[in-house]
Amino acid sequence: MIEILSETESRKLSQNFGTLIPKNGASLDPTIFQRLERTHRQIIRTVSSAQLSPTHATASWNCLCALLELSITSSDLSVRKIGFSSETWVEVFRIFLLRSPNIKAKSSKQVLLTLTKLLSKQPIKAVQQCLIEYVIDSVVMMIYEQQDYSSVKPAFQVLDHFLVRDIVEYSDIVAQMARSKAQREGLQKGPGHTKSSSEGLHIRESFDLSLDEVVLLIEAFTSQVLNWSKYPDLAPLVGRLLASFFKSVRGLQTKSGDTKRFKYKLPLWLTPIKEAIQKELLVLEICETHILPSLLALDTTETAAFIDTLPVKDLREGNTESHTVIDIELCLSTLKICADSRKCTTTIGTRECDEDSPQYVAYGLLAHPSSTVRVTALSLFTNNFSHTSPMSIQNLSYLEQYIPFFHGEVNPKVRGEFISQMSRFCEKLRRGFSVVCKLQESMSIQASVCNDEVSKIKVDEFRTTGQLLENLRSFSNWYVGFLIEQLQPTASYQRHITALKMLESMIEVGISRSDPRRLFNPADIVDDDYNSNKKQFFGSRCVRLLLDLVMDPFDDVRSVASSLLKTILWNMHPWNTEFRAGFTSPFMESSLSKFEAMARTTYNDFVLLATRQADIMMCLTGRADHADGVGRLYSLLHDSCDNLGTPVAWSDNRWSIVIHVLSGLENDIKIARKDIHIAVKSAPLHGKLIAMRHIVSSKGFYDSSDFSDHAWTARTITNKRILDCCAEIWEAVRATLCFDSPEGYDTEEGEIDDPGIGTKDTLSFCWRALKESSLLMNVMVTSNPYNAPDSNRGFRYEDFRQLGNLTFLQLSELRHRGAFSAVSQTFSACCKRCAQAHKSDERHMKDSLIPHLPKKWYQDILRIIDDKSSALTRRSAGIPAIITGILSASPSGEFFDEVILDLQAIADLPLKTFEHFENLRLPQVHALNCLKDIFTDALLGPASEPHVAVTLEIAAGCLESDLWAMRNCGLMLFKALIRRLNGGTDTASTKASSSHRSLSKLAYEKYPNLPNIILRLLYQTPEKPLNASVDGIETLSLSLQAQWVFPALEILERSGFPLQHRIDIEEAVRRHMASPIWAIREKAAKTLALVTNDEDLNAEIRTLLKPSNISQNCLHGRLLCVRSMISRIGQKTTDERDALLQLLLDSFELFVTKNECPITAAAYLNTTADGLERLIQCESHAANKYALRLEAHLPYLSRDIHLSFNHLLSSRSSALFAEALARCLNLMDIADGPPSSLTSTFPSTLPRRELNESLPVEQKSEIITKTSASLHNIDLMAPKDLTSERIARNDSGTTARLIHSAGATGFTTNSYGIESSLFSTKLPELPANTCWPSQANPQQHDDHLRLFGKDLASVYKDQFGHLKAREAIAAWICELSLAGEEKSDAATRFAAAESATEFITGLRKLEFDSWAATELLGGYLCIYDILFDDDEDVRDQGAIAATTLLSAAESTNRSRNSGSVSLMPSAAGSKLLQFIMTEYQDSDILWIDGVRRLTGAISLFRLGPVEVSSNLEKSTDSTRNYFIPKTRISLDLRSSRNMLQEARRQDTALFVEEKANLFVDPVKEAKKWADVLVELRPSSLEDEMVSELGAWSIEGLAALIEIAESREDGPLGWTTKPDVFALGMRIILAAKVRVRLSSLQRNEGQSSICLELLRKLHLVGKEKFLHGLWLRQIEEIVGKIPS
Repeated sequence: MIEILSETESRKLSQNFGTLIPKNGASLDPTIFQRLERTHRQIIRTVSSAQLSPTHATASWNCLCALLELSITSSDLSVRKIGFSSETWVEVFRIFLLRSPNIKAKSSKQVLLTLTKLLSKQPIKAVQQCLIEYVIDSVVMMIYEQQDYSSVKPAFQVLDHFLVRDIVEYSDIVAQMARSKAQREGLQKGPGHTKSSSEGLHIRESFDLSLDEVVLLIEAFTSQVLNWSKYPDLAPLVGRLLASFFKSVRGLQTKSGDTKRFKYKLPLWLTPIKEAIQKELLVLEICETHILPSLLALDTTETAAFIDTLPVKDLREGNTESHTVIDIELCLSTLKICADSRKCTTTIGTRECDEDSPQYVAYGLLAHPSSTVRVTALSLFTNNFSHTSPMSIQNLSYLEQYIPFFHGEVNPKVRGEFISQMSRFCEKLRRGFSVVCKLQESMSIQASVCNDEVSKIKVDEFRTTGQLLENLRSFSNWYVGFLIEQLQPTASYQRHITALKMLESMIEVGISRSDPRRLFNPADIVDDDYNSNKKQFFGSRCVRLLLDLVMDPFDDVRSVASSLLKTILWNMHPWNTEFRAGFTSPFMESSLSKFEAMARTTYNDFVLLATRQADIMMCLTGRADHADGVGRLYSLLHDSCDNLGTPVAWSDNRWSIVIHVLSGLENDIKIARKDIHIAVKSAPLHGKLIAMRHIVSSKGFYDSSDFSDHAWTARTITNKRILDCCAEIWEAVRATLCFDSPEGYDTEEGEIDDPGIGTKDTLSFCWRALKESSLLMNVMVTSNPYNAPDSNRGFRYEDFRQLGNLTFLQLSELRHRGAFSAVSQTFSACCKRCAQAHKSDERHMKDSLIPHLPKKWYQDILRIIDDKSSALTRRSAGIPAIITGILSASPSGEFFDEVILDLQAIADLPLKTFEHFENLRLPQVHALNCLKDIFTDALLGPASEPHVAVTLEIAAGCLESDLWAMRNCGLMLFKALIRRLNGGTDTASTKASSSHRSLSKLAYEKYPNLPNIILRLLYQTPEKPLNASVDGIETLSLSLQAQWVFPALEILERSGFPLQHRIDIEEAVRRHMASPIWAIREKAAKTLALVTNDEDLNAEIRTLLKPSNISQNCLHGRLLCVRSMISRIGQKTTDERDALLQLLLDSFELFVTKNECPITAAAYLNTTADGLERLIQCESHAANKYALRLEAHLPYLSRDIHLSFNHLLSSRSSALFAEALARCLNLMDIADGPPSSLTSTFPSTLPRRELNESLPVEQKSEIITKTSASLHNIDLMAPKDLTSERIARNDSGTTARLIHSAGATGFTTNSYGIESSLFSTKLPELPANTCWPSQANPQQHDDHLRLFGKDLASVYKDQFGHLKAREAIAAWICELSLAGEEKSDAATRFAAAESATEFITGLRKLEFDSWAATELLGGYLCIYDILFDDDEDVRDQGAIAATTLLSAAESTNRSRNSGSVSLMPSAAGSKLLQFIMTEYQDSDILWIDGVRRLTGAISLFRLGPVEVSSNLEKSTDSTRNYFIPKTRISLDLRSSRNMLQEARRQDTALFVEEKANLFVDPVKEAKKWADVLVELRPSSLEDEMVSELGAWSIEGLAALIEIAESREDGPLGWTTKPDVFALGMRIILAAKVRVRLSSLQRNEGQSSICLELLRKLHLVGKEKFLHGLWLRQIEEIVGKIPS
């Protein structure tokens, strides 16, 4: 047997080959040649081994390359034969394809270069040609098969490498594809003559192909290559290969003869890429990044032709509704690539004013509904200019219009891209500002030395340049002000974090550059209302808002806010020379002197005030966000001070702050040790612990070069105090967190005197205290120096021992996962630092023992595993964390192997027998859990690789145990190992089965015991004979069998059937397809379908569909398998596909008509529906033909005959059949249309489904847990609550279609009792004072609401102007408003949005032209509310309704059908509100509803149907009083004083209930409605309502003044609370509206009072540090008020 060379031997051979192989005419001794041949075989054997480490594999391949390259240059003929041998070349090539994943990139490239060199220098041309054909056949087949993922990557590398070096041409690939196609079709062509046609192309002298055939093959190859781009690691290779391939294809035009007659003007890659994108096989982002750039760079002519096919013209004209999102994204991506690479300047303009420029195209897409379209359009809009040509004022104004929409982006990825793009834009803006400044200076100098005529021209240019400067500065000032406003307390999280990060970028642009010509003045950001009065600094809006956000509920908001405070305040201290350089003008120098005089003391006072207020808030609530805010504020206070001088107060220098915080922490710990419940209520620990963590981690705290010995002694004492505090905290919380009970810790009756403190509060207090103390120790051990040159400084042995022992004790005793997961990080960090310590120290002998501490803890944990073998938890609590922490200090080596072997030995111990369960001892459980954590740790992955095989055996053996604990831990370990093999994919993942196999068959070679393990898992016991009956399998516990079978099937899905035991394993899989457990049947069926080769697919389907005497379970499994296989018919030829589908339809009578089991009949119908769906997706013309065939088998289910749903849904299993039947009928309706309409019809009519998915998740989860059986022997029953309503939830479009066609009771009438079929012709009386009757089922109510909006459109159009139509509209609006409430379910709100969309769309289709009808006002306001719903899907649906409305109204006004522009919800809301304000400017109802919205009351239309017009025709029924009369409509405003009192009420709950709608900003909405109310001119508004609004605002202003006079505000003051801030802003805005109404001569006395109260509030606010945004709003109303 040939031995494998070691890594050292391979390296030595690589160096010695040069002296061994003869040159210059010398020959080799036969003995030496035999040694060389043997060495050659050894190297081949070595590189083919699957057991090599990456470094060993690299050394072996380098050795082989050296041997082969030197052999072909040898003067000895026998030696040259080694290198030029075709057998050697093929063997090396095959091994490279198989073992490439284990080779480093550099070595992989070297192997390809060696193979290329051997091939190019091959002396025998026939051999060379054969080798080339072999390469093409091999790699193209790998790409086509799409099965073995591990071999595809090297196949791409090989093909690209050979194409680049012209060894392979496109014609070679086309010829191979032609041969394969001929073999598949059975039409193998023989040698022939080249066609004489000018369009004929001679390929390989074996095929005569027309030009059209060549193009089709090229497109087919491109499509197959693109299918691999969905894998991120293959996408770059796909791009490079396609670029190389089409670079070779460029010669096709020349070879075709007359180039003028060449008919393919478009690039040949266009069709495959578009098809791949439309079918979602190619992600557009990947295409833009990896594929399109290289293809567009090949030929500018083809690129220009490609751009002409894009909807550039329509997008430039603003017509986006007629194009899909994919088309628009592809267009923008192409324009962006061309603009970045400066390609195709003849097709797209480059100047900003050019209508063909990318900027002009992108302008209309900045508010598109698709976030990717918006961000790509923004990139085009901002990147198509440079700092030498700044953006014009027009485009800057466009940005001001659309930037606010991006700040509310909910997608974090898009939000990050926006921030990145705007940061680059601001940098360009600053550079452009500097360039224009220099230009202006040079022009000024030139004008002074020129004559009068020239000087006049220069002056005009100078003015133009000055205007440009002013425009740039105006935009920057607007944006800074906008960002500061976004920091208000009521803004959403998205606006907070975006504004904060953009402020970081703006300050970076304004401060960090040394260029004095700055676009952004730092003083404008920090001290925007600076005044010589010291107290005035406290009103600085930006700093105040940032300090408020330090206590924000979101962690990243708090982090960025505190970072910003450090940047804009600490960095601008007077000693910051870079900041000083920015103050160049006399005015700025004066500002700097004032800033120097007060910066340090004012900033300290400012932060100190916020810190004290935050400390009070934390003590009241104990919330985590408040505690974190307190810690950050203490850190800000610490960083703003220095250590100079003797402190008078605790906040005077850094060290006094440390002592203050630490002393406070020690006092609070004493309270907790005495009575933890008192500490929970009044002395939370985590705030000060976080403060100490931030302080200790700050720069310079442990910097030994800056401190004296006395300072280091103080820090050593501090370290000791901190560690003692952490130990005391552990003692205080130990009893609570280590309470060993299945129900967890619970307080005893009478233990707590305060009823406000519960178990949850105590647990939260203890967990957070332990977590923060552990994080503090983590920072100490990682930041503190150890074994420093000065032996008196740094962490010593006792410190490491104390910290390590404490965390070790905590991990060994804690029982709560959240607690020990926090401690585990600290213990791991301690072990790592111990391992890095010096191993000897002459002056401190104990310090030499530091590296041995982890091994000591390892011995301790082995004893604990044995001692606690009877104290079992599911995951062994913190014991695995101790093991992984110890191993993280030594992730490889002998100690690591020793630990693994010890744990394997414990896990494999035989079980002992115990008479009583309480005496059961299972150290194996702890060992198994430790092994699981080791193999899932990424750091320990390489070192644990050699131990995977043995651990697999142990885990599989545990699955056979009779004890649940052993089976459970064995199963978790086995799953962890499978995830390791699968690259991180969970075995329970539903996506794992449908995704491509990422685990190649290499796993069977790497782990030879894996096939035996799979076989053991698929049968009851290893000793069970392979011919066991199904009845034997049924005797096992169902759950136990699933635990065995699922992991084995998952491995088979990923890697296919192994060669070893293939027949037995396949037989076992087929038997499990007949399992009584639905989940096992389905999993086995998917496994068999996935591993079946393409060439065997037809035969397998025919075998499964053969009639045989089998059980219903077996039939069900077969049909599930066929259904999975049907998903692959798109890869077949047309004839093969039609034959398979016809075979499927031929079985209809057997599986449906004569089948008494509805479950298997439903499975068959779903399979046939999948086939039809696949044809529709592929836009096949056979779809209609297939639908007709299917309909021919359903004569009794004709759509013209009503179907009795009551009979159909009489049983649970029948409901499954009804769902499958509904799906077939729906697809048949779609397929009836012409092929050209399939693409547009399919997505809108039928919801997208995952392939192989027949049931909703909730239904399937219930079915999986049940034992199902057939009608004959086993009860195959569906879930108990499977009803028609749940079917409607799964596919509302299908159900609605069946509802209308069936005529079933309960589905034919809407909530008014109006029959849908008669609704367009008859309007019966509505019930008096009724909006919508209650429904027993919410889903049914939603369906009625959705369908009624659609039906109401035609009725309203036909009966426009009649009383009953208006009553129906009013009732519908009332229900729409109620359904859209925040408290409503998301499904109900979405149904309301759909109802509005159906109504507006229906009216537009009917060419309705009275869009400003008075009765429609309420509906428009409901749509406006939908646009600001908390759910993104609801908002998007509402945007469709709003966009349709605006487009229809605009078309009506223009008397033409113009293109529609799709808008995002926020933009649609702004335009819709503008439309409402314009069309209903004189509406009293709009004014009343606007006032209610402004003041925080509910909408008027939620109170009931509103009489919007006084000119309604009178009802003949005198008893009817359907509408709320206008005479009874009033503002009905609550007392503003009482509202303010409620808003100020302090909430001390530990866990705050989240608001229903976090998306809407009440202050922003109040400002919008205030602006609307100011512009309205109601025609018949009563003076009492105006006075009511004035009284409400006057009462509120008086209350605000009283509170402001009685207490100071400042940072974190009473106005910081969002509810208070919003109400105060409402009161101020209400006063603004009342003041503006004085122009209508309505009670001018009230207006004067409002103005006087506003001035007084502003004056008091200046003295009491009232919120700056309130003061700014008052200034906008009454004008700038002097101080």
